[in-house]
Amino acid sequence: ARAGMMVSNLLAERFFKRWEAQGKQRRQFDGDPIKILQATSTYRTIIRNMYPDLSPENVLKDLKKSAKIFIESAKNVFEESEIREWLTYVVPNKFDIRSSDIPILDYIKFRIEGTLEVWGHIAVDEAQDLTPMQLGMLRRRTDSASSLSLTGDLAQATGVVVYETWPAITNYLSDKEPLQDKLTRSYRVPKEILDYANQFLELSDVDVEPAEPFLEKADSLALNYPLDETAGLSHCEELIAAYLQEEKSVLLVAESLIVERFRRMTFQVKGKAHFKAYLAQDVKGLEFDVVIVLNPGQVLNELLYETSKAARLMYVLVTRPTQKLHIIGRTAVEAKKPLDFYSNLEFFQEDQILALEDLSIDFQETAEIALSSPGSIQLSESSIPVLCSKFNLAISSTDSQMLESGWFYLGITQKTRCVSCNFKQQQVFRLHSEDKDKISHPGALVCLGCLVARKSSAYSVDVLSQVDSELLHDRTIESICESCPQ
Repeated sequence: ARAGMMVSNLLAERFFKRWEAQGKQRRQFDGDPIKILQATSTYRTIIRNMYPDLSPENVLKDLKKSAKIFIESAKNVFEESEIREWLTYVVPNKFDIRSSDIPILDYIKFRIEGTLEVWGHIAVDEAQDLTPMQLGMLRRRTDSASSLSLTGDLAQATGVVVYETWPAITNYLSDKEPLQDKLTRSYRVPKEILDYANQFLELSDVDVEPAEPFLEKADSLALNYPLDETAGLSHCEELIAAYLQEEKSVLLVAESLIVERFRRMTFQVKGKAHFKAYLAQDVKGLEFDVVIVLNPGQVLNELLYETSKAARLMYVLVTRPTQKLHIIGRTAVEAKKPLDFYSNLEFFQEDQILALEDLSIDFQETAEIALSSPGSIQLSESSIPVLCSKFNLAISSTDSQMLESGWFYLGITQKTRCVSCNFKQQQVFRLHSEDKDKISHPGALVCLGCLVARKSSAYSVDVLSQVDSELLHDRTIESICESCPQ
């Protein structure tokens, strides 16, 4: 950068000598001669010839490969904490330039060559998702005579930087006060769907007014629950097949494993109908007649977004349909209030759970579970279904041993994923069992994703060993089990 500025100053001085030789004064020159010079191809050619190895790519690679070079360059610019953060990404081996490096390369190019090509007007869509470095790329391509048009929706921001207001964005582009027009009328999404979407807007941490609906369409929102994994998948297939025969465009949003499954499926299509299955982070800007969101809590849990970003993503998802929105959930909460369901999963850690007997909630005495045999069954207070009900969890399946007494809660594991739905958090239970004076403690795991209880035999010995190590620490099962002699 210093070399480029030195060359710029020398060329500018040479220019003014010729200017003054023509009998003109410097103050008569209109514009910044250095910026004008740096914008020419001749200037860039001079720099390349003087420093053939000095390119944005080589500079960035040196900064990313050599801690010594970075520290020397950054010591008078960055704080110590910022330097340490960068050094965690320094790698001595060869690496490829990534798309995320483009704004950095553009800045380095500007520092080497000076002013880049300036545009008269730049129009930007989805501006709420640009980073400050990307906004800097736009500013370097404008001058006092340039103008910019930005469009976007702060409520749909899913980028790495979240802006609460539009001035927080425009401050990176210009020092002038921007002209701002708010479009609050929605002509595309039915009122019933917008009313449902507003719950996410309230949690999005951005300054956006709810859209005023123009379109009134009866029965445009369907909340389908409670449907376990198998029933939810079957319902999705039925909905998709039916809507395609009505010549509708249909979008399914689900977790990655389910999306891959539906992408491999073939449906009969009538007329102009079409079907797509997408991940949640890939649907922005899309529009379909019908949108189906399957198990939104699991969709969010797969991404592990913090609450406000999860709210903005849900707002994007549920505002994609123009005619019908289906939310399919495993519980009423997941369908009606996906963020509440997700937050409970997000913060449902072992150290935040009180002992079962100390919980102050009025619990139902029997769990609402689907049993293999009909009829009324009196459940023990220490059976797995009743213990789960005390966490407001109605598990969808179990077996006869889990209905027995003697079960006790051990904790929540983060060390294994469900063998069926791949969900990560699972409750762990153990049973006090006595057979011919021999005491044992067989286990069971309840997935917080699909809400199915499974015997520990469904998991490998290595996995169970990791779970015990995670939850027991230095304790033994016998010291926790109240039925064991202490």
